[in-house]
Amino acid sequence: MSSEKTLVVFARTKPASTQGFLDLVAGLAKSSRAEAGCVEYKVYRDAGDPATIVFYERWRDQAALEAHAATPAFQDFLRLKDGFLAEDVKITFVDAV
Repeated sequence: MSSEKTLVVFARTKPASTQGFLDLVAGLAKSSRAEAGCVEYKVYRDAGDPATIVFYERWRDQAALEAHAATPAFQDFLRLKDGFLAEDVKITFVDAV
């Protein structure tokens, strides 16, 4: 069994705030991809609902995910994200099959 941690995050923005959220996310994504424990970090926009942003993240292990959560970039994101969102984010941890 792999110790890798993979998660999918769904964020629904207020329609007028989508671009601002994407600008915020661009900085977080760049910083996250540079982290030693990041295996993959992608951000998508739902093709049928442009206000829904989907994050696909793969981390080497739980320690790498915890280190990511403690970074200044992620802490800034947590502090700022609610001003852009229409509802709470939904986080799902997934395993490869």
